[in-house]
Order: sequence, then structure tokens, then C-alpha cells
Amino acid sequence: MRWFVTGADRFVGRSIVQAALARGDEVVGAVRSLEGSDGLGPSVQRVVIDWASDETDAKLAEAMKGCSVVAHVDLGDPWSLDRAECERTVLVRTEQVIDAARAAGVSRVIQRSSERVTASGEPRRMVDESLGHSDRWLSPWDEMVSVAEGLVCALTDGIEGVALRAAFVWGSGDDESLPRFRALSMSKQLAIPAGADPAFCTTHVDNLAQAFLCAADAGPEVAGNVYWAVDDELTTARRFLTRWLVTAGAKGPRTGLLPFRAARLFSWLDARNGGMSLAELAAVGVGLSVDTRRTRAELGYEPKLTIDDGMKQLLAT
Repeated sequence: MRWFVTGADRFVGRSIVQAALARGDEVVGAVRSLEGSDGLGPSVQRVVIDWASDETDAKLAEAMKGCSVVAHVDLGDPWSLDRAECERTVLVRTEQVIDAARAAGVSRVIQRSSERVTASGEPRRMVDESLGHSDRWLSPWDEMVSVAEGLVCALTDGIEGVALRAAFVWGSGDDESLPRFRALSMSKQLAIPAGADPAFCTTHVDNLAQAFLCAADAGPEVAGNVYWAVDDELTTARRFLTRWLVTAGAKGPRTGLLPFRAARLFSWLDARNGGMSLAELAAVGVGLSVDTRRTRAELGYEPKLTIDDGMKQLLAT
């Protein structure tokens, strides 16, 4: 199998590249620069993509030729509050990837999605794939990923789309959430709402990569579907965040002064002052648990790592 992976030199993309190579697949990786992608290894064909260039569409289509599957994971900063930036990095990029994949004759596009497309600030208990998109998005990134997920799952006419909803993505080489949450912790602005230590659902980056392999191997019956790709264990926000942040030399979250419903009223002011945004507040203050039976049955997905395994891996790096 020959892959095209966007964001191959970033957190999630690197893990997918490594997982594909480990089983003998070929990989073409879209990277930001050749110098910064040396760690991918000599067997990866690297293509420098400037998403803002007028030549991007043609360059993507040319690079995708001969690939049977595209893993699209380069969706910008998941904690950005800049609506225009989110539209460019999520929605426009997804449209470019779809157009290029169609032009190149790719048979399947697999999109990284997020549990946040279903988040509205209310608890979600043992939800499955039938849970629809939120009508009260907590950030512009959530909204754009919702639209992008819909575009991929609507693909027809010789090209298939599958979306994988990850929970809180973590693991070695994290350049997405760990820098942001470590900064919040170091400035004492990371807080779990008063009276809360909700169920916390996570997705180790290696488990997400495993889900991509499963989605690539699955038959045509999975086309147009969304699947949850999460870790096996259910933890709590305080327990996970404390263990995770300690590995980065930071402290766990403190207890906030207000419950979630009251704290969300002030989240816009906190975010303007560098504190927690509404999406971040909901991530740690509103419970989520997931029913993965369909993902296991239809994709054959089994997580590779436990949370304990992932924490040991972090401590060893």
C-alpha cells in the first residue's frame, strides 16, 4: 500500500508514517521543510507543501499519484481561536486534499477528526457513532473540523472517505496540546471547574495511527462512515492531566473557583488574557465516555498501548 500523509513531520503525521513503514508500506509525506523532516528516514519520499501557494493544488495532485490512500491530519492548531486561521488550516486544506486526491485517482481519504465536533458543553456518556455534530461549537476549530468531516464522509464517484474521531490526543513528540497545557499549568491557569473531576477520554497517538491502518485496510462498507478511535481505559481529568503534565516537568491542574456552567460565562475574558478558552475548559471540565463496539467490529481496531504504557514511554523520552 502506498500512502500520502499530510503533516508527516508533525505529531500525528509522524506516528502514521512510522506505523505504515513498520508494516512494509510506502509513504509520501507532505512536510513543511526538508531540513526539519530528516527524522522521517530515507525511505519516505518527502514533498514540501506551502498550503498558501498558488501551486499547492497541482503539487499535491502530482505527489499523490500512485497512492491508494491519503491520511489527512494537518489541521493546524487545535486550540486556535482565530476563525480565519481555522478556516484556512482546516476547511480550505481539506478541500485542497480532496480535490488533489480525486485528480490523482486516490481510492480512499481518511480524515483526522475529533470528539470536539460533538461537544456542546454537556456531558456525553457512552456515546457511539450515532451522536451527531454539535449545534453549539465551542471554538472555530471545532466548527471547521465538523464541516471537513462532513466533506470527507460525503465523497463518492470512485473515491471513498472515512473520518476518525479522536479524543484528547497525547503521546511522544506532542507539538499540539502539551505545549499549550504545560504553559497553562506553569502560569497557574489550568483549572478543573469546582466540584468536577469528570470522566476523561484519551487517544494515544500510536493508537490513532493504528486506527488509520485499520481504516485503510477495511472494505468498501466503511466508506462514508465516522469511527471513534480512543484508548481502552477511561480515566478522570485530574488523574490523567496530573500524570501527563508531570512527565513534562509541570504540575497538574488546580481546582477552579467556579463550576463549569458559571466558569464558561467568563471563558471569553480568560481566553483574551491568555487563560483557558471555552474549548479547553470543556475538555477538562465536562465528561466524555465512548462506546467503541462499532469501531472494533467494522474496522477491527484494537488499541496498541494502554495509558500506563504511554506514560512509561513519555518518561523514557
